[in-house]
Amino acid sequence: MEEGQLIEDAGIFEEIRLLLNVQTDDRFLVTVLLVGSSELRARLAGLDHVEQRIAVRCHVGPFDLAQTAAYIELLFARVRSCELRYAVSHAARRLRCGRAAAIEDAHRNVGAQP
Repeated sequence: MEEGQLIEDAGIFEEIRLLLNVQTDDRFLVTVLLVGSSELRARLAGLDHVEQRIAVRCHVGPFDLAQTAAYIELLFARVRSCELRYAVSHAARRLRCGRAAAIEDAHRNVGAQP
């Protein structure tokens, strides 16, 4: 589940916890990957019953400018649609900025968060 920080209803987290209770004698049958920004960590902090079910945690901190550029390049490389590439490059031209300036703007506008 991506963008987990957008889950506002604590009852949803309870439903996830109950779903994770589905298991056999020797293994769990359901794995949930809950991904979100740092707000997700804060939202889960008061939900001890859910916190207990989290087996692995990972926090990715802010990117520096070089990491932002590499991430954007990776995303471009994975884009299969020429139309999307055209739309992005067309938008950059409309902003009258080069690729480096566009990456710097993206880095600044998202607060360096991936």
